[in-house]
Amino acid sequence: MILDFCLSHRDHLDRAFSHEALDHNERLLEAKGAPLGVETSQLHAVLTSSLLESVAASGERGPRLERIREPNRAEYARLISKGRLLYEHCMTEVSNACVVGFMHHELTKTRKAERVILDLLGWMVAQRFDISELVDDEGDEALRRCAHTDYMIDQGVSFLHGLDRAAASALAADREPID
Repeated sequence: MILDFCLSHRDHLDRAFSHEALDHNERLLEAKGAPLGVETSQLHAVLTSSLLESVAASGERGPRLERIREPNRAEYARLISKGRLLYEHCMTEVSNACVVGFMHHELTKTRKAERVILDLLGWMVAQRFDISELVDDEGDEALRRCAHTDYMIDQGVSFLHGLDRAAASALAADREPID
């Protein structure tokens, strides 16, 4: 449903990584109704994904999320905390492997982690915005962290929609940071 929303409103959604784009997309979500209750940052993760580009280019209906499954509250808190800590670790190492592995593992283990991964993707979009504001001060280092975050988001969207690691990696191949 999220992919369908992005496809059907593609001409009206703004894919830029800017606060103006988020504001624009938020207004559209409010006017049209958010699919599966997604927030703007979560929609932006899907909107900027290779999966959406692939589905749009092929014209074939892509994998759908009919609903977002959720773990119990304690498990949600544990997993979202772990995902954020792993992201922080990845940014320290300027890597993406730990978060990509975490998202894949949790969704392979149980689809009840969908809410965790969707929320983590939205949080990473917000982090990506924060990092991009550091480019003037930090230069290439901030750009590298942005690239790794983009790659993690892209992979997460594919995993969330049921793609396996090989398919997700193939879709995101042009986005994989070369360090």
